[in-house]
Amino acid sequence: TTLRKDIRIMTKTVSARRLAAAGLIGAAYLALCAAFPALSFGQIQVRFAEVFTLLPLFTPAGIWGVTIGCALSNIYGLALGTNIIGIWDIFLGTGATFVAAVLTYKFRDIQFRGLPILSALMPVLLNALVVGGELTMVMSPTFDLRIFWLNFGSVGLGEFIACFVIGLPLYRYLQSSGLAFRVFSNID
Repeated sequence: TTLRKDIRIMTKTVSARRLAAAGLIGAAYLALCAAFPALSFGQIQVRFAEVFTLLPLFTPAGIWGVTIGCALSNIYGLALGTNIIGIWDIFLGTGATFVAAVLTYKFRDIQFRGLPILSALMPVLLNALVVGGELTMVMSPTFDLRIFWLNFGSVGLGEFIACFVIGLPLYRYLQSSGLAFRVFSNID
């Protein structure tokens, strides 16, 4: 009975830690979008908060953290009037971030020269596709493939900057310094 009690307490602790970590990640994501609203929404965007889409490489809590953060940021952008896509971005954009975070987590062990290139590519491709499509629908009365490819490229470039230019060096630093282990080892 003591063992069962200890297991229940440990399970609750892990769940509370995972929930707290997801909340902190979501809050940080929202804070970065709020700090740079002009870059977080629109046709040309470099949403710096997307660097957090690589956190599922370290913990599954990152999946829920970036999803919650993205949803709150899209709501915030809509309330501010800077999210030109509107209410659909709350659902579709957040859905793209969720799927990208899950795939980032699933592909975390596939690495090239010690870097999770495939994982980092997931947010780039999914957001370019979904958000690029959303922007095309907002900007054109009918779906125009030329406008879609422009939006796909623009959103994809911003995601590439967040995930590859900033995110992968940050990943490498967190790994090599041991900081990733110290921060994320007690979450799961």
